[in-house]
Amino acid sequence: MDAKDHFININGIRLHYRDWGGQGEVLLFLAGMGCAAYIFDGIAPQFLDSHRVFGLTRRGHGKSDCPDTGYDADTLSEDIIQFLSAMKINQVILIGHSMADIELTTVASKHPEKITKLIYLDAFLDRSNLSEVFENNPLKDIEKETFDFEKITSVNEYIILLKKEDLQLRDLWNDVWENHLLEILKVNEDGYVRFPGSESSSAQLMETLCSFKADYSKVKCPTLSFFAYPSIESGLPENADHALRKEMKKYIKEKIIPWKKENKARFEKEFQNGKVVELEKASHYCFMDKEEIVVKKITEFISE
Repeated sequence: MDAKDHFININGIRLHYRDWGGQGEVLLFLAGMGCAAYIFDGIAPQFLDSHRVFGLTRRGHGKSDCPDTGYDADTLSEDIIQFLSAMKINQVILIGHSMADIELTTVASKHPEKITKLIYLDAFLDRSNLSEVFENNPLKDIEKETFDFEKITSVNEYIILLKKEDLQLRDLWNDVWENHLLEILKVNEDGYVRFPGSESSSAQLMETLCSFKADYSKVKCPTLSFFAYPSIESGLPENADHALRKEMKKYIKEKIIPWKKENKARFEKEFQNGKVVELEKASHYCFMDKEEIVVKKITEFISE
């Protein structure tokens, strides 16, 4: 893969973008919260035969600037519009993971002439009731090994400990995750490793995420939405006993699956030109652990 990193000055800030090459209509990847364009290094190159493929890293993430403000839906979406304008891209297929539904929906609503298709990667989710959905997660109260990340001076050490503490990341670990973290983790002026962004930018993004309301009637283009339904093994510690596994199964069956199904039903109601793909035993990062079927369905959709 001969991907290249570039930077562009738009909307008063400098944003990072990744160029995987290719030819044809432009396909622009947008990552979820906490991630940068590198997270798509596994899937993005698989569309180069038919499309020109880019990934834009949101403000406050990765190697993009982290300004004090601008984390509302309108400004985040304006970043994308100005990126397209600066790159002289007249029309684009937007594909976004997780919180990128904010940008996908807003851009398509405000600038329908620029968007030919939308693809939501486990992104079309109503987060207004997140606290209720996650309040009974049995993993919330289990004892697990924790680490002090405040005083780590080595990026490699940070990654090793992160894999041990984050059980879902442990299950998904691959070369793409490794490179993604190596690229975005940085040593600050005090000599300690930190994720990009700030407490303020993260708080503003979370506020936007949980309060986002969209008028989907203004989205006219063909739309594909993936919904990932997790396995009971998701995030379980290796020594999980029968009781914990039983609790997790009940929680996923009674809380997570119904929440996802409600969002699927809402998507089908709101989008007259929408298609759905449901993925069983899939993680939130379904484009990684269900890569083959995700690539197949996207290829079919963008070829229509």
